[in-house]
Amino acid sequence: MHHPDAQSPGSKSESDAKYESALNNLAYQTLTDPEKRLKHILESQFGKEPDTSSGEDQDFLMDMMELHESVQESFGDEELHSACLRKLESMEQESLALAAGYLDQIEENLLTQEGYEALSMYYHRLKYFSRLRQQLKHAEPEL
Repeated sequence: MHHPDAQSPGSKSESDAKYESALNNLAYQTLTDPEKRLKHILESQFGKEPDTSSGEDQDFLMDMMELHESVQESFGDEELHSACLRKLESMEQESLALAAGYLDQIEENLLTQEGYEALSMYYHRLKYFSRLRQQLKHAEPEL
C-alpha cells in the first residue's frame, strides 16, 4: 500500500493509492464507530440491513421520550444535564448487557437468527443513544 502523497502526480499508482487510502479511511470510520460497525457486521453476515420490523420495546421508547424531554429542559442547567448524561450512560450499559452474549456470537462466527434480531434491536438503540448524545453536547452548560 502506498500513501497518495508519495506518488508522482498523474501516475496510475497515484489513483490506486488514493483509492486505497479512501478505502482505509472508510474502514477505519466503520470499525471505530460502534453503530456503523454493528450495521456492517449484520449486513455482511445476513446480507441485509438490521431489521426494524420486530419493533422496539415500548418501555424503552417511553424512556427515550422522557430522556429526550429532560435533555431539552437541561439547557443551562448543569445538575439536570449531569442527570441526563448519567441516565443515558445507564441505558447504554443496560442495552449493551442485553446484547453482550450475541456480540460474543459474532466473534465466534455463530450468530443465529435470534442473535440477528437482538442485535438489530441493539443497533437501533445505538442510533437513539447517538442522537441523544448529540443533543446533550448542544445542551452542555457553559462553564
